[in-house]
Parts: sequence; C-alpha cells; structure tokens
Amino acid sequence: MADRTKAIETFDYLDALRESGDTNMVGASSYLQDEFLFSREIAKKVLTAWMHTFSHSLTVSERVTTANERDLLPTFMK
Repeated sequence: MADRTKAIETFDYLDALRESGDTNMVGASSYLQDEFLFSREIAKKVLTAWMHTFSHSLTVSERVTTANERDLLPTFMK
C-alpha cells in the first residue's frame, strides 16, 4: 500500500469513528493501535495530524496534503 494511501485510509477511519460516536476522539489513538497495529507513539502522531487538519470543508485527500505540508504525519506516510 502506498504511503499516502495509508494516511488517507487512517483519516477515513478516524472520520468514521468520529461520526459513529463510539469514543471521544481524544482517546482514539487506542483504536488506531488496534485497527492498524500502530505503536502508541505513531497512533498519537496520526491522531494529532488528523485533529489539526480536521475540517468539513476539505476532502480527506486535501487534509492529508495539509498534514504533509505541516510535517505532522509519520515519515512512512509521506
């Protein structure tokens, strides 16, 4: 899977998790750890990137681009 594709997949997952209301998004890093087998550190970094770029007016792809431009994503997702 391409790096950018993994970032888009995780942002899509977090969007769906937010909409489901299953958890407060502050605690969503554990969901990333379980779903994508990320370490705690990577899961927190991805969640932080998602939080800093969340917007209803941007597509997931645009948000991933913004996260890359701001150097928010882990290196393997760039």
